[in-house]
Amino acid sequence: MEIIRNSIRLRFRVDGKQKAYHLGLHDNDEGRKKARLIGKQIEMDLLAGNFDATFEKYRINPATGKLKQETPKTISELFADFIAWKSEFVYWRTVQKYKTLLNHLELSGISAKIAKSLAVDDVSCFCSYSKQVVEPVTLKERLQLLSACWDWAKLENNHWKTAVKAIKVPPKQPPRPFTKQEIQAILRAFSELFPGYLPYVQFLFSTGVRTSEAIGLQWKHVADDCSTIWIGESLSKGVRKATKTNKARTIPLNPKVKQMLVELGRGDAEDLVFTTPAGYPIDDDNFARRYWHSALKRAGVEYRRPYNTRHTFVSHALQSGLSPVQVASLTGHSVEILFTHYAGVIEKPKLPDLF
Repeated sequence: MEIIRNSIRLRFRVDGKQKAYHLGLHDNDEGRKKARLIGKQIEMDLLAGNFDATFEKYRINPATGKLKQETPKTISELFADFIAWKSEFVYWRTVQKYKTLLNHLELSGISAKIAKSLAVDDVSCFCSYSKQVVEPVTLKERLQLLSACWDWAKLENNHWKTAVKAIKVPPKQPPRPFTKQEIQAILRAFSELFPGYLPYVQFLFSTGVRTSEAIGLQWKHVADDCSTIWIGESLSKGVRKATKTNKARTIPLNPKVKQMLVELGRGDAEDLVFTTPAGYPIDDDNFARRYWHSALKRAGVEYRRPYNTRHTFVSHALQSGLSPVQVASLTGHSVEILFTHYAGVIEKPKLPDLF
């Protein structure tokens, strides 16, 4: 986006050639907002192969203040519009998933169909293609997203919604939690091989926080006496954002974790609590590949990814006698999720003698 004499211009490349488009919009909040939407529309059209080289499609209708659209939108064009709208609200990695789905619409052969004329056969065609390349759970997620797109556009022929109900996702066995003996073996291995990461691993096992939440923890989130921590943010691939559920929680720490934090030595408010030995933010993929894998091999423990420390915490906390409500408040799960995924660990209620 460029500003030329208080007027907004977009500059981008098509087939390696630079293009410039004067939008006729003034450089103000409203103009910039519309320019971002038009830019996203052009980006999606380029990705879907629907770019209008005449730019007629991207002109603002003075009467409505919206983009002109003289011809009915194709399935691909409508979903590109949906992505442009959603990108204002969702994480950039989520947008990348949407773009992958846009590509699969084209590969399935239905992208050029008119969206408002979507037929059951079109949905069946997409499902037949998708079943060859993705798992049922992924197909169900994509159908739900397409259904949301049709609802957003207020189209009546939302056959995606019916297809969602037809997809049966087979149950998936939950990851096996680490035993207490395995946890001790892993901690010993880190103490011997990678002592700089030992506090981070201890913290994961002891609190059940998500790995991105531990990586993003700053000293301003830790109480002055290290008795509690506030979890409301996460850090992944250099991007700081809210927690997965967009909810914050405060976790009381046991004496062992409290002492570990005290021994780390408090840094400045914005400093990360856990870093690499060189002082950089921990990269979860690099940590798993270079350190976690080696430590588990040294400990003689069957490999399970670092995120399984969270599952392990929940399982042991429930077995120790904490109620599902108490565990949910510590981990940020919903109680329903705990009953769904940890039913085998939660003690079954007994019928009380009420009278």
